[in-house]
Amino acid sequence: MEPHGYTYPYHAATLQAGTKKLVPCGISRILDLGGGRGGNGAAIKAMTGASFVCCADISEAVLNDAAKRVDATVVCDIEAPKSLETVFEKHGTFDLVLCLDVLEHLVDPWRQVARLHALMPVGAYILASIPNVQNYRMIIRILTGTFRYRSSGLFDRTHLRFFSRGSAVEMMTSTGLALREVGKTYGPARFDPIVDTFSLGLLSRFVTMQHQILVQKVSDSVMDPGFCGSLIPNLTTSNDQKPVS
Repeated sequence: MEPHGYTYPYHAATLQAGTKKLVPCGISRILDLGGGRGGNGAAIKAMTGASFVCCADISEAVLNDAAKRVDATVVCDIEAPKSLETVFEKHGTFDLVLCLDVLEHLVDPWRQVARLHALMPVGAYILASIPNVQNYRMIIRILTGTFRYRSSGLFDRTHLRFFSRGSAVEMMTSTGLALREVGKTYGPARFDPIVDTFSLGLLSRFVTMQHQILVQKVSDSVMDPGFCGSLIPNLTTSNDQKPVS
């Protein structure tokens, strides 16, 4: 069940070009966190030839649709204690964890990255897509006082955290995950990529709508994410481990 009776507005999933470019090769097992109806997980499975995709989402209703597209589904409140650990216990390890338009909806995404880091095998990846708070649409609406929450996009009313490119990369690497690549997706305006190109990248931070970040686990050492991660000490990073705090 969604929290407080709220129904999340799931839209048709279309895998973004920026996300496709960052999908690593040699992937066999995929966990799609917050995967909704499973469209992205299924698309990446087809791209990579992966053998297994598990879609985890807080909504049992959308998982009924996802079950038609992926190999396994699980109802999961990502931030609940032992929730992620239970997924790994039941379905095993994963080469790639997808967090596509998910982390900005969490109270403490830093802590959840730490938990995933601890659960993943060395060599596994996390691929996240995160909206860019520095996009000019956001800046203009804040400056003009016309900021209004919407059902999706930059102004999604369920966003709890806001990130620029720098702060998003910092979050994804705060536990010791190695940064492999950063991609970007422009907004719907045709001039956005033109502005980026002709400004020689100087205005890239303002025309980018969303950042895609690929990180990889390179050791079993998981550093304390600090900041908001330290505010919720009851969330553990792996089975029978003390919480990272």
